[in-house]
Amino acid sequence: MRTISGLLFVALCLYVSMPESRADTCGTTPGNIVLNCSFGTGDFTDWTVTGNDTPSEYDNLYGVELGQDPFDGIFPAGGSAYQAWFGDLDANATTISQTFNTTIGATYDISWFLAQDTTPDKTTDGGAYSNEFKASFGSAVLVNLTGMPVQGYTEYSYVVTATATTSALSFTLGNGLGEFLLDDVVVTPEPSSWVLMLAVAAGCVFLLKRKASRIVVAK
Repeated sequence: MRTISGLLFVALCLYVSMPESRADTCGTTPGNIVLNCSFGTGDFTDWTVTGNDTPSEYDNLYGVELGQDPFDGIFPAGGSAYQAWFGDLDANATTISQTFNTTIGATYDISWFLAQDTTPDKTTDGGAYSNEFKASFGSAVLVNLTGMPVQGYTEYSYVVTATATTSALSFTLGNGLGEFLLDDVVVTPEPSSWVLMLAVAAGCVFLLKRKASRIVVAK
């Protein structure tokens, strides 16, 4: 009985210690560990933003906007009030990322909504396609696209196994003719991963108690 109670307490501690997600649909997804998942702060708070034009071109070549996009008329996804947009390309493409504590061997469900508003043109930029999008989680590349056709908000979803104790979710977006729009980013541990994390936590508790008992005996 004490063992079960201890495991339940550890599970509660793990749940309470998870970062609180903010804003709209993705923010109400149980277990979502992404902060500012739909950019509800009106900016890139909780995200690390990098790129040659960062931060000088913010709200010019990339940014976060409230409501309908004035360029293409696309509304935020999933009931969100805000959405992020990106218009840089190639060497100037913008990358946003968040890093999470992860459990090696645990699996994570990852999803987001992405839109692209302009027909690509391979004749621009020295023959390279005029847009690019890449997403990765830890060491795993989830998707790497160029010349993405016009599409409204489309959900992308993946299941990834963590290979390290920390994993970065990273998006790189560049669009020389139009814009990418990004919204509702979700990362949740799969239920089986909670079992693994509980086992790891229980093992740590056992080792700590064993170490403590040895110290008492030694005294």
